[in-house]
Amino acid sequence: MFALVDELHAWNKRDLWDAIKTGLVKTPGSLLVVTTTAGIGRENIAYDMYSYAKQVASGAIVDEAFLPILFEASPDEDWRDEAVWRRVNPGLFCSPPYPDLDGMRQMVREAEYRPSDRAMFRQLHLNVWLDGAANPEWDLAIWDENGARYDLEALRGRKAWLAIDMAKRIDLAAVSATIEMDDGLFALHVMGFTPEAQLRKRADNDSAPYPLWVEQEWLVACPGDIVDRLIIEDYIRELCGLLDVQEVVFDVALARELMENLEADGVPVAAFPQTLMNFAKPVDTFEDMMLNRRLCHGGNAALRWCVGNTVMMRDQNDNRRPNKARSADRIDLAVAAIMSTARAVAGSSGLSMYETASDDAFFF
Repeated sequence: MFALVDELHAWNKRDLWDAIKTGLVKTPGSLLVVTTTAGIGRENIAYDMYSYAKQVASGAIVDEAFLPILFEASPDEDWRDEAVWRRVNPGLFCSPPYPDLDGMRQMVREAEYRPSDRAMFRQLHLNVWLDGAANPEWDLAIWDENGARYDLEALRGRKAWLAIDMAKRIDLAAVSATIEMDDGLFALHVMGFTPEAQLRKRADNDSAPYPLWVEQEWLVACPGDIVDRLIIEDYIRELCGLLDVQEVVFDVALARELMENLEADGVPVAAFPQTLMNFAKPVDTFEDMMLNRRLCHGGNAALRWCVGNTVMMRDQNDNRRPNKARSADRIDLAVAAIMSTARAVAGSSGLSMYETASDDAFFF
């Protein structure tokens, strides 16, 4: 039996792929050939296969039944260099060349002035695997350098600042805790919440491995068809029992009742209106912390996915706010992380929410 799978990077769901794989093992001597250009994001079938192929090619995995043939440019190579094109596209040595060389040159001329076209050229013609959005706000290679592990229990009693990005009843919600560590570092502990009943369907819709992230404890699957806000409230109370929580900030639009319940029990709560001006300083702070490698996110895969998806709204002064409408996929965990990190940096410096919030912030 023989199967040829073409452009696997464009397959958003696993059902057909799983059917082909399981069907082939029923016949001895079956052959599966996969041909694909690079894709976007790591949470998909194609990246799983690509990652496996890289490990077989390097010798990290020994699999004599798997033959990796990889033509790809390095992410830091000059995408305008025709020598790179020829190395990555062996068809250019054919007569006539494939793809058309003059056509590629025209694409490069246009891509000089259009970043989205540049990303497309690098992905589809140079096989450079892209992360998240086609034009992401941040370099995930730098984000990964902030991936130091931490022991949450060992941080018991440390000062922490929490942020909640609530969702509509069926969407993804997030709780982020930024925890003060030694030497100017902060642990970034972020948990997502999603309904359990349609976990696999939503994973297909979002092209994200939600079931795997639940197993890895980056997500909590709430029983039923909606995000259970009582589960989120209990989780916040657990963090308040473990950490010295200085402040919990919310987008009040979807969390007013939760704020009132916590405030009634003496938890310090504050509103964080989701306006551009209210996000401008926090986005800068979060970016500075990341670029200076002062965050320890523990390799949270769900958070990485959200950070890689993040696209910003900007004004004429380059003030920025995360833009859920323009982001290709969900960014909820990243939004919560920006909020909690900004509050932690301000709080650890001795500044209160009253001193650092914009004029449109208000409090209970």
